[in-house]
Amino acid sequence: MTALLGDEIVDRILDATDIVEVVASRIPLKKAGRNYKANCPFHQEKTPSFIVSHDKQIFHCFGCGQGGNVIGFLMKFERLTFRETMKLLSEKTGIKLPQGYSGDDSEKNELYEAFFGINDRARKFYHQHLLTANGGVAYRYLKSRGITDDSIKFFSLGYSPNAWDGLSSFFVREKETLALVEKAGLILARENKNGYYDRFRNRAMFPIADMRDRVIGFGARALDNAEPKYINSPETPIYNKGRNLYGLNQTKGFIKEKGYAVIVEGYLDLIVPFQFGVKNIAATLGTALTGDQIKLLKRFTQTVVILFDPDAAGEDASLRGLDILIAHDMNVRIATLPKGNDPDSFVRQNGTEAFENVIRSSKDLFDYKMGLLTAKFNKNGVRGRAAIATLMLPTIARIPNEILKAGFVRKLSEVLSIDETALKAELAKVKTDYSYAVSLVETRIPPQHKVRSAELLLLAFMLDDFNAVSSVNTQLGFGEFRDGAVKKIIGIIQAHVKDGKEVVPSKLIASCNDDESKNVIAQAVGVLETVSDRDRVMHDCMQSIRRENLNEDLRILRTEIRQAEEAHDNERISVLMTKYNELLKVPRG
Repeated sequence: MTALLGDEIVDRILDATDIVEVVASRIPLKKAGRNYKANCPFHQEKTPSFIVSHDKQIFHCFGCGQGGNVIGFLMKFERLTFRETMKLLSEKTGIKLPQGYSGDDSEKNELYEAFFGINDRARKFYHQHLLTANGGVAYRYLKSRGITDDSIKFFSLGYSPNAWDGLSSFFVREKETLALVEKAGLILARENKNGYYDRFRNRAMFPIADMRDRVIGFGARALDNAEPKYINSPETPIYNKGRNLYGLNQTKGFIKEKGYAVIVEGYLDLIVPFQFGVKNIAATLGTALTGDQIKLLKRFTQTVVILFDPDAAGEDASLRGLDILIAHDMNVRIATLPKGNDPDSFVRQNGTEAFENVIRSSKDLFDYKMGLLTAKFNKNGVRGRAAIATLMLPTIARIPNEILKAGFVRKLSEVLSIDETALKAELAKVKTDYSYAVSLVETRIPPQHKVRSAELLLLAFMLDDFNAVSSVNTQLGFGEFRDGAVKKIIGIIQAHVKDGKEVVPSKLIASCNDDESKNVIAQAVGVLETVSDRDRVMHDCMQSIRRENLNEDLRILRTEIRQAEEAHDNERISVLMTKYNELLKVPRG
């Protein structure tokens, strides 16, 4: 790869880059003699074994063996190609890359850059319209919510005109290809295919940016009685709501400085506290926290305070979603506002000190969940204690640190007056990995449409996440799928991805001409709720498919060998035995 670019330029960029600065901007580093130390970002560990050397400008993990220079670190950590990494470092150092330099992904990168450019122009368009007379309705709304002019500028808030073709006409004047603007999620094609119309109309606009401050999508709040009140950009090749957090690009430095992140649920719930000085804050984008979002947060802190409004706090689904933080070895705390408040209204009415008192009074996940469960079940009764323990043990089971896990089992034993040995026995039965997800999946698959659970789960990921399609193909390969209906659906998904279309299950079902495929898509969509630790489940599913395929191939060969022996076909027996012995050498895990 360096040959395409030239060793001289690569060396110049390396000389101008400090690996300690780059790594420290992504994960917390601590001085350790002449080096710096941290928990490895590439595997889970209890004791820091990840070393960054300022003198040698390299990193190395003594736990998992990963190591290299700043280029290798960024490629692994940010999941970038070599070309993307060199472009990032070129922008950072000011060292220009050769004109026309491109790598294997140049076509994809050009498309992504086009999307970033379109979104940024749309951001400016919306922002300028907010400041015009026509944008007065949005401006007045923001002012009524306590948003200052400085915040409007800092967060680049905007207004989408109350017209069918406001943004569309702008891009026509800009001589931009409207089909590309549609793929960026900003406009929609008319049903008769005769032109386009704006996706966002008469709404306050909130640009969503990635960690490199590139606009990847928008949140939009209705200013009339339109439903839904809030909508986001659809998922595109550069925008996935489960992979990003609103405002984190602007607050990551404050989070690193304070040592923890406050997580809220809405745009204004971030902006208003930020105005009041609570700057170590980020917001979810309409989903429960995902593994990818947690990985983003772990670059800057190990501690997260989830700030629920009282109505959402009691939701079982929201509470279950927090277990994923535990599985990622995060220190999780829960703060609850008084009933009838959200972060936006509470900080405006009560001020910064009261808001920070709420944060300081947060509880760890164990105490918080126990509080909810003891309010719901009678812990003085045998059945009540059993119900509480049954719901608490899966959370404890996800804790990777065995010492902490043992401590929480002991604490649960004391709170419920249940023998610790009995709790440990029940804890051993709790499954939090792929096998647990599969057991739930298998109960949901009708016998007439039986699909291998691992294949169905991977299909579910691909239907839910644009990026999972390429991940599965790269790490496993579509050829490993054996179920006919699943293979057919994957073919349709591939066609959608190739054409730059959004992978929408309902539209995929419409494109299928057989009931079996339609049912399998519906089943896949329904099973995803069983999964919390997506990365681990995806990995386990792929391992399971490889193992099952290998066992199936071995069974087929054994049958063919027996048939050849019965036919006394020694030449065929020799060929089949060679294949069989080769397969026996293939790793099963």
